[in-house]
Amino acid sequence: MSEDVDQSGKIENSKTRTVLAISDLNTKVLIVPSQVKRSLILNLRSKYPPNRFYIQLFSACLYLLLKSHLNKSETIIIDKEYIGKESQILECLKILSGNRKFVCEIRFSLIGKESLAHKRALASFRLPETGSQRVTAQQLTTLVDKINKNSRALGTSLTVTVKRAKRVPTT
Repeated sequence: MSEDVDQSGKIENSKTRTVLAISDLNTKVLIVPSQVKRSLILNLRSKYPPNRFYIQLFSACLYLLLKSHLNKSETIIIDKEYIGKESQILECLKILSGNRKFVCEIRFSLIGKESLAHKRALASFRLPETGSQRVTAQQLTTLVDKINKNSRALGTSLTVTVKRAKRVPTT
């Protein structure tokens, strides 16, 4: 089984909300309101370099969306939002999950506009759906702080192998 993940509204754009969605209809869409992002960015800028905390913030949102999927035997394909940063994203997810090995396989690929995850993210970006999960600045700050604390304790980056998914067009 394979699930796609997509984002609508970049995490670093504080003027609009960010929405992360997975193609699994049983999982709520995750929404980060623009007010929460502005508050977060002001707080995190005083603590961490911006070129790093945006990836950590995206990873924290991914973790909140995917935590119930990390221990399932499935493939999760995350849309390439931050090309070249895939290993950092996986490192952050690993730290947030307590450095446990994932049961699922995580891949990065361009998922396309026909993906259910893309459609859910875009629809919720335009008009937030009922049953969506709104996150708070405190939740995300706690997760970003955990990433930074544990990555400093490790001293170096975790070595992570990134598997690139090959998408076959559906007809």
